[in-house]
Amino acid sequence: MYNRLECGDYLQNGGDLSISVIASEPPVSIFYLDDQFCINPENQQDLYVTNNSESNDCLNEVTYTWQYQQPVSTIICSNYKCYTCFNWIQDYNGDGQKDLVIPYEVLEGNPGCWNFILSLTNGNSLSCSSSVDSEGTVQVLELPDPDFIIQDEFGNEITEICPGAQVNIIDNSNLSDPVLLFN
Repeated sequence: MYNRLECGDYLQNGGDLSISVIASEPPVSIFYLDDQFCINPENQQDLYVTNNSESNDCLNEVTYTWQYQQPVSTIICSNYKCYTCFNWIQDYNGDGQKDLVIPYEVLEGNPGCWNFILSLTNGNSLSCSSSVDSEGTVQVLELPDPDFIIQDEFGNEITEICPGAQVNIIDNSNLSDPVLLFN
């Protein structure tokens, strides 16, 4: 250790001390997902959220934290808080990174907007303040199940329409905002 003297010289006043510091660029979280996903009972597929994160020098020493929020829920679950999600983290494409795989059984019956966040932390457990989380949303859609009934002007269900009669077409499909086309 040195003390600085007035004229720019230094005077030694103690022993030497050195500390090793791990310095690295913060990892950059990036993931890919489709904007929409269809729940199809005839072709049951899982939803894949692919981790494409980057790191200059410590990619193998990165801690991944996946978070998700189901539709109509205020709860944000992460792989460290929700045991269920822990099994969803897999390297499904063999690139050495931890992807998120949502099982079909979980998606079935849960249509709507699913929100995802991926946070990365350097392997030394220090999170750089300049790190940016990656966020995305996928709209999970059910296959449309078209259904309607025809009513006369009094509200009675009918199966025949007479020329010139006034009728009401009532949508009973599973769509929230259907587009009706008439021929």
